[in-house]
Amino acid sequence: MESDWRDRPWGLVLSGGGAKGVYEIGVWKALVALGIQVNAVVGTSAGAINACAYAQGDLPRIEDAWLSMRLSDIAVMPVELVRELEKAGSGPDPVALLRHRQALFPKGGIDTAPLRATLGRMLDEKSVRNSGLDVGIITYELSSLRPVEIFLEGIPEGTLLDYVMASAAMPIFKRPRIGSREYVDGAVFDNIPVRTLRERGYRRIIVVDVSGIGVSREVDGAGSITAYVRNSMQMGHILNFEESFLRDYMELGRLDTLRVFGEFEGTDYFLQPAPALTARLEGVLADDAAVASLAPLIGHKSFSESPSDLRKAIRYLLPKRFAGGRNLMICLAECAASALGVQRNRVYNLPEFLDAIRTVHAASGKKGPGFLDSEFRSFLDRISASLAAVLPKKFEKRTPFENYRALFPLTFGKTRHPLYGFLEAIHPELTAALAFLALLDRLPPG
Repeated sequence: MESDWRDRPWGLVLSGGGAKGVYEIGVWKALVALGIQVNAVVGTSAGAINACAYAQGDLPRIEDAWLSMRLSDIAVMPVELVRELEKAGSGPDPVALLRHRQALFPKGGIDTAPLRATLGRMLDEKSVRNSGLDVGIITYELSSLRPVEIFLEGIPEGTLLDYVMASAAMPIFKRPRIGSREYVDGAVFDNIPVRTLRERGYRRIIVVDVSGIGVSREVDGAGSITAYVRNSMQMGHILNFEESFLRDYMELGRLDTLRVFGEFEGTDYFLQPAPALTARLEGVLADDAAVASLAPLIGHKSFSESPSDLRKAIRYLLPKRFAGGRNLMICLAECAASALGVQRNRVYNLPEFLDAIRTVHAASGKKGPGFLDSEFRSFLDRISASLAAVLPKKFEKRTPFENYRALFPLTFGKTRHPLYGFLEAIHPELTAALAFLALLDRLPPG
């Protein structure tokens, strides 16, 4: 990030995503902590709600409002459907949704009177207008089949809540009206309205993408400085208003933003910079014994057992998302942590991070390899007979490292099991993780 990112204000783009919009409150918290000024904010759907909330200020009250929000505060739904959605975790079961199709798609759509009442308590139009921020909202007018990209000066006094409701009108909701015109969620036109802000003349833009559902239009970023903040973990769904999810996703928004602006290192994890220890870790890759220990593991990758070739081979092993990683040992450590299931949504200093890897790895070793247990023998038989074989539920729930230990002996023999490529395709971080674990005993103490 450029050196003057605090010195001049930014435009802020907030995407839609239902309950996932809580992520943007975490972004807001990070911007406050960083001292970053914003002079314009535009949003779609949940992003439109948060754009107005950002303009009016009072972050603690908005944070409390989001964390206390429940599905019953959004829409009128049968109790059975609410329970189904609340326990859905990462996403509702399509079969369960089909059972409730009449409730999800009633004539005229789901009643969102609760959402209007919730937003009426949450947002204050006068405060938004007095903020001095350039606030924009995206919705879509069904009467004329045209997008509406509207800023405060174009919104008649007393109708701001109407336009926010129009922006957040998911297709399963009743269509809100402003006058005689009907509207639907702005995400059907542009869920991440960068173009709207660029056409307004802004060239320093923070884009927040919460992984919502909708159209995302390509934008030519020439002549602009753009900071892109996107959820680094997939969790929850757009109707998940469970408090634990809301807290976790908000915290993820805060941490992701701090990382984008240089406060943390890491690709998957949030690591406090530790240059001296990082340099010592990198030095391990120049050690002849370390080179020799990795040779059997990555020998099939054109590795000729020299430190320079070793670094090239490691680059080849890393998943694509680590392409920009500067420190190879940190990249390998993150792959190992991910494969072992080390908690991601928190801040680590580097010694803590290495200790967490060692602890989980040691605990996994006590379970034994579990090579080809009966369930996996059955799985291997099926997959060899048909590419359409279904993974057993136990396989899906295990960490990548547990799957590896379940399928293969914990050794780095010269001959790989023929199904290793299949496992590596499912878990692209696995080989890099094994490389790091092979070096664990050679790492310097924290």
